[in-house]
Amino acid sequence: PYSLNPGGKTCLIVGLGAGVVPMWYEKMGIRTDIVDIDPNVAAAAKKYFGFNISGDLIISDARYYLNTSEKSYDFVILDVFNGDTTPGHILNIETLQTINKRLGRNGILALNLIGDLRDETFMTASVIKTLEQVFDTVEIYPTFSPQEGDGSGNVAIIAYNRPSIPFNRDLVKDFPVHPLAKADVDRFLGIKFSFSRETPAIILSDDYNPIDFYDISLKERVRKGILDTTDPDILI
Repeated sequence: PYSLNPGGKTCLIVGLGAGVVPMWYEKMGIRTDIVDIDPNVAAAAKKYFGFNISGDLIISDARYYLNTSEKSYDFVILDVFNGDTTPGHILNIETLQTINKRLGRNGILALNLIGDLRDETFMTASVIKTLEQVFDTVEIYPTFSPQEGDGSGNVAIIAYNRPSIPFNRDLVKDFPVHPLAKADVDRFLGIKFSFSRETPAIILSDDYNPIDFYDISLKERVRKGILDTTDPDILI
C-alpha cells in the first residue's frame, strides 16, 4: 500500500478544501477526481490557491456520487469536514461498503479524521470497528501523542484488503514538509496506534449512527481550537 510508483493509478478525494491534496497526487502522476458538495469551496480553491487538475471536479454529495458513479479508483481519500468533524453519514458501514466496491484490486482507503483516542472513547473506536467489518486491514496513525493533552487530534486511518504491510519511512523521507508541521511529522510519522480490547464500540449504520451526539464534546473542542487560533477576519 505504500508504493510510490504511480503507474497510471487513479484517486478519488472526498473534500476539496484548498485543493492542496489533489494537486499533490497529480504531481505524483496519479489522475485525481474530487467530489465536494459546495461550489463556493471550488471557486475559492481556484481563485486563491491555484487549484487546477486534469481529473474531474464533481459538485455533489459524496454518498450520492459514490452510489451513482461506476468509476473504480486505486485510492479513495476521505478528507471532508463540516466545520468541526467529519460528517457522520460517510463514516457508516453502508458508505464504507460502497467505497470498497469503488476500489480497484489492491485499492486503498485513507481517512483524515478528527478523533479521540482515549480508552474510554466511544465514537472513534466505533469508526474503526465499522471499518474492520469491511476491510481486511485497518491501521491508525495519529499525528499527535494519545498520552498527552486531551488525547484528540488529527488521525490518519488506512484501510485495505491485504495483510498488513509495514510502513516504510524511507519512501517519504525526501518529501518536503511545511515548517509548521515538521516537528510533528518527524516525531509521529509511521507510529501506529491500537485501541485496547476493552474500549467500547459499535458498528455505525444508517439505522443507528449516533456519532454527532456522542462526539459533541470533541466537536466543541475543535470549534474552540479554531476560534483560539484563527484570525477573526478569516472566520467572518
